[in-house]
Amino acid sequence: AIYKDGIRIGTHLMWYSTGELESETIWETDLYFTSKAYYTSGKIRHTGENGNRENAVYKSFYENGQLESVNDSSGDKSWYENGTPKSQRNTKSNQYTEWHDNGQIKVQGKLQNGWTRIGVWKYYNTSGKLIRKLTYKEGNSSWYKNENGYETEKKY
Repeated sequence: AIYKDGIRIGTHLMWYSTGELESETIWETDLYFTSKAYYTSGKIRHTGENGNRENAVYKSFYENGQLESVNDSSGDKSWYENGTPKSQRNTKSNQYTEWHDNGQIKVQGKLQNGWTRIGVWKYYNTSGKLIRKLTYKEGNSSWYKNENGYETEKKY
């Protein structure tokens, strides 16, 4: 990277030990950037637009080019390699949904402040049948991908 008056600016390149370009980051300032990372095949692995800004968008791709995930100010969404939705965390509606690879809903629940579980979380089998409910109190510290900290459990 290039530093001007102690601030990182310009283009920073990283290479795999085999000589292929691994990543390219363009620093506008020491905080804000645009970036691309690559597989050794040269296909895009990750991108970052408006990095570290409120309107930042980060994307990841499978090596076959299929979009793997998107993370932005509205939350994040991911897909299986075949393009079927895998998970979605919506920070505006405070909802989280995860799907089985056959497209059936796997788990669904409400979030507090976009990150922690609150209320009833429902779990479904691959056929879409409700198999379990966990209930979380407000103020618990259970991160949305971690089911610990529930108050009650009901199995079906």
